Amino acid sequence: MEQKVKYAINLISENGQVVVSSREVAENFGKEHKHVLRDIENLMGGEPKIGLSSMFFKSEYLSVQNKALPEYLMNRDGFTLLAMGFTGKEALEWKLKYIDAFNQMEQKLTNPEPESTEMLLSRALIAANSVIDTERKKVKALEAENAKMKPDSDYAKAMLLSDESLTTTQIAMNYGLTARKLNKILEEMGIQHVVNKQWIPYKKYLGNGYVVGHPIELPNGKTKEVTRWTRAGQKFIYSKLKEAGYLPVGEQIRMETC
Repeated sequence: MEQKVKYAINLISENGQVVVSSREVAENFGKEHKHVLRDIENLMGGEPKIGLSSMFFKSEYLSVQNKALPEYLMNRDGFTLLAMGFTGKEALEWKLKYIDAFNQMEQKLTNPEPESTEMLLSRALIAANSVIDTERKKVKALEAENAKMKPDSDYAKAMLLSDESLTTTQIAMNYGLTARKLNKILEEMGIQHVVNKQWIPYKKYLGNGYVVGHPIELPNGKTKEVTRWTRAGQKFIYSKLKEAGYLPVGEQIRMETC
């Protein structure tokens, strides 16, 4: 029996307001995005008399085919007005989840909590990228020379054991996403798919230094193969996500404060 996938609520801060994308609303309420756009534009048809321009903000996003497509960002009032027309038990549950998420996000903007150690570490790593890149160039030159003297398998093993390879969960944290959400985005981009309950890149991305398998020990003593992304893979993900409009948390904050 096919199970429905529950997606996380992803609110963002835009010009001092907490907003949500029409794409995410469509996804979580099980609707086609074009129908949600239609509903919003039907509401907007009452402009300028009812002042909806302060609730809905027209925007764009890049599709997997790198094509600019329309979307709307909406604040709490816009979401509430739009969601009035959504019915059903699951719709009610999602309305309550969004109301709670808006409350929490607005509370954090008003009274920000001290950042966690993990988030502070992520910010420090992002801020140090320029310094790390310089050192990486030196390391790459040495690795290239060493690679000529070693079999390919030994070199791949060295990269696997490198502490610079990251799991999908670690990369997702840098974007304020869950591993499930990031895996879904990469699937929609045609980069990976599920094979035997594990995310595996499509053939054209295998063997190019983008992804390696790595065993980890579970609490029950068993081991599990997880996906780790090398430095080249991390740059690849960064470029693909940037094309689709996703930026690391640090870059989002810098753009909002500029």
